[in-house]
Amino acid sequence: MTAIFNRTAAFAITVPVARDMIEKFTSHQPLAGLKVLDVGCRNGDSVRALTDMGADAYGVDIAPRCIEKARARFPELAERFFCADMRDLRAVPVAGFDLVLCIGALPYVPPSDWLAVIAGMGALCRSDGEVRVLLQREKSRPVRAAVRLLSALPEPVYARAVAPWVTAALRPLAPRLLGGAMGREELHYRVSLSLYGVHFGVPKALRPYAYAVVPCAYISPRLSEAFAIPAEACAQLRA
Repeated sequence: MTAIFNRTAAFAITVPVARDMIEKFTSHQPLAGLKVLDVGCRNGDSVRALTDMGADAYGVDIAPRCIEKARARFPELAERFFCADMRDLRAVPVAGFDLVLCIGALPYVPPSDWLAVIAGMGALCRSDGEVRVLLQREKSRPVRAAVRLLSALPEPVYARAVAPWVTAALRPLAPRLLGGAMGREELHYRVSLSLYGVHFGVPKALRPYAYAVVPCAYISPRLSEAFAIPAEACAQLRA
């Protein structure tokens, strides 16, 4: 997946969109003074938004090109961006977070890794901290089959030949499927990432340790579920 994240690094949400997304995803809780890590920070808009909200914010992403762009776009925050795989967050040289956010990136690692990844996020938190993650709702068999078929294609073939065609076909349907019209660039970005290498569902083992939160409007609640897991409970997920 690193290749397609690198390939889509040119797309960036804006800082105001990131702020709106974060505010909804954190249930509008005050973030000023909190130490926050965004896992899957892309080009850094979320970290800039968190900083503007008064948080002591950091970001991590698996794609080197995204981290390069984040550091170039926000040089005053350059030392707060780290390149690492969420499956091994020991590469992040900071800990003691009050809050770790993962808004939509978790479904891009295999489901067999989800609980361990959440446990790893919790290990970076204070004992009274919290992890918030967003997962894709289970989809119909035709959708799952289509995603498996597309994901079997070599990444360059999907990115260069298939994604543009799918974007054109879906654009008239975006208001109904995604909750609103959107520009070609944003839709192409979503198609590139949401129909390639993504996994659906919520592990049953997560639910006893988590409580549901309202997904951010940027990612349709019809398509996603969001959860908050106390840091102390995260360690139990690794067992």
